[in-house]
Amino acid sequence: MMVKYSHGQFSTDPYSDADADVRREYSWLQELRGTEHIVQLAHLENSSPWAPGISRGDDTYEAAVDRAMLEEQARGGWVPKPRRCPTFAVEYLPNGSLGDFVERIRQARQFVPNRLQWRIWLCLVRQCVAMAFPPNIPDEEYIPGTKRREVIRPNKEYYELTHNSAHLKNWVWGEVQPVADMELTDFSRGKLENPDRYPQLDNPSECGSRINLFNAAYVMREICCPRDEYTDLQLSGNPQPYFYTKDGQVFSVETNAPGPLRYSGMMDLELRDILVRCLAEKLQDVPSLEEVLEVTEWAVANRRRNQNPELSDRMGVYEEDGYIRWMIQEYVFDAR
Repeated sequence: MMVKYSHGQFSTDPYSDADADVRREYSWLQELRGTEHIVQLAHLENSSPWAPGISRGDDTYEAAVDRAMLEEQARGGWVPKPRRCPTFAVEYLPNGSLGDFVERIRQARQFVPNRLQWRIWLCLVRQCVAMAFPPNIPDEEYIPGTKRREVIRPNKEYYELTHNSAHLKNWVWGEVQPVADMELTDFSRGKLENPDRYPQLDNPSECGSRINLFNAAYVMREICCPRDEYTDLQLSGNPQPYFYTKDGQVFSVETNAPGPLRYSGMMDLELRDILVRCLAEKLQDVPSLEEVLEVTEWAVANRRRNQNPELSDRMGVYEEDGYIRWMIQEYVFDAR
């Protein structure tokens, strides 16, 4: 397991209230227990996220420990009592993060096969589904270690939970081999969006899911464009029109997607379209979670190894299952 705890105001992040961050993350993970693509809480004896924080205005953590020792000595003792702080544990996933994988791919000057790109994207989309429809299993019904597939519940209102920490280190590889799924971690910045701020949406309660899709697509740009410089993959400060085809008709959307993604000839066109649309300038132009999930599940189920041999040759990859298993083994499991 991995233990997470707070140093209170001693956090190195000047914008962080670490006590609150720990408690916030624990609360969201409680609601998300049992989901397949979210990192899971683990039992840790004699710990609680609700324990008092350690910060009392001391300049440093060492000063706090020294003060505790002086207080104990004044009472006639020599060993300071343990200072508790907000603490909880999550499952430990040893195979590294999506950031580690992308860095290794970059160093090897490789491209990620399109079928693997789709599979990774499906994991990210299902995480968005989990946040929109968290299981929120009561303690008396929850069975530790059990996970269920995230699904959209047609007759249930969307939950507006957003993750708000979209960087590659927060997506970690699961344990299932030969092709592991991605799990999302670090909900310390998680919050509920206010639907009243988004009257432009047909269904304002979908605001959270569309924000999460935007952030997931932002992460995917590095996976799809591993040979481009990071500085060139930043969101465009000047939204650009992007034309795409859907159901035989041509549409356009103003998007913040970076140029290397918008013009990439080294990826599946349908995946490029959905990612660029998810990075739309206006939230109402981000496709719905239902549409994105349907498109992505279909692609994962139906894309075949010989789908586009010309594209595979151009990328220098194979789309066969064996090649994808080799890539995961080489750049994830064997690279730890």
